[in-house]
Amino acid sequence: MKITKKNFGNDEILATIPHRYPFLLLDQILVLIKNKYIKVIRLIKENDFFLVGHFPNYPVLPGIYIIEMMAQAGCFLLLKSQKKISSEDFYCLSSVERCSFRSFVFPKQKIFVEVFLKKKIL
Repeated sequence: MKITKKNFGNDEILATIPHRYPFLLLDQILVLIKNKYIKVIRLIKENDFFLVGHFPNYPVLPGIYIIEMMAQAGCFLLLKSQKKISSEDFYCLSSVERCSFRSFVFPKQKIFVEVFLKKKIL
């Protein structure tokens, strides 16, 4: 497999997907293989808004935000896989099947998310 590009930064993420602070959950795109695969990273910060009440004195990244990271990474992958991006292009997560989390994610930890494109329905 040919790696299409490595290391997309924040500017290119913002130029590609519609998500914005505080809900933009991708720090960097590490690997992109168009129409196939993406790997992203996010450093969980102590002051991230979703840690404020989850849980007091024991902050843990809520699993739903891991799923949202997957959705944002998938959105980036789909948009970058197109020949031309239109301002009308819009992707939305419609379902999640068989999701489980095997460990906790705490502040000051990096989380890596990988998304594999299995089927495109359009």
